[in-house]
Amino acid sequence: MIQLLHEAESELHDNIGLPACPLLLGVMPSLASYAAVGARAFSEEYPDLPIQLRQETGHSLLELVQRQRVALGLVVGFSDFIPHSMELHLLGKQRWGLFTRPEDRKRPLEDLNLVLPLEESWERLVLESRVELPQLQIEAVATGGKIICELARQGFAAFLPFHCAATGLELHPAVEPIDFEVMAVRLENSRYPLSSRAFLRLLSSFDPAEF
Repeated sequence: MIQLLHEAESELHDNIGLPACPLLLGVMPSLASYAAVGARAFSEEYPDLPIQLRQETGHSLLELVQRQRVALGLVVGFSDFIPHSMELHLLGKQRWGLFTRPEDRKRPLEDLNLVLPLEESWERLVLESRVELPQLQIEAVATGGKIICELARQGFAAFLPFHCAATGLELHPAVEPIDFEVMAVRLENSRYPLSSRAFLRLLSSFDPAEF
């Protein structure tokens, strides 16, 4: 009953145009820094509203949005992968490339060991839809940006967002970079629309390419 009371209060505030509910946000790993900047701005403008963030891979994130376990999801990929039942907002681009250690940058592709996201994962399917993967021996599969970055630092070639270059990796020149779309997705009639719209308004002032 207390939960219902909170929801009734939130809906009443929503009806007068004021966000009055927690920000329930799902985020893909490569967008964690970008989401954190938006969360900080949201917290500064609405200090009384708690923020709940969940880091998820693509398929899990879309399922959470569909089940209304999060009000808004931040996704990297392409708009044609998003179900038509979801409302989509394009926020910018995030550039990815094939990264290696500096000493491996001039090695031929066929001499490199490749690490990819897990087979059938959102990240793998999106990548394969736009990139003709080099005919390399796939030596490892992994999920999560941090572990893939670490594998690249240990001698694997890995597709990563450009901000991972700061970890001491370099772009391999044989594969053209890919510009993925950064999108926010939500259900058209989801709960608490004003909080997610307020977050989108604040987030749109930041360029995802910088994070």
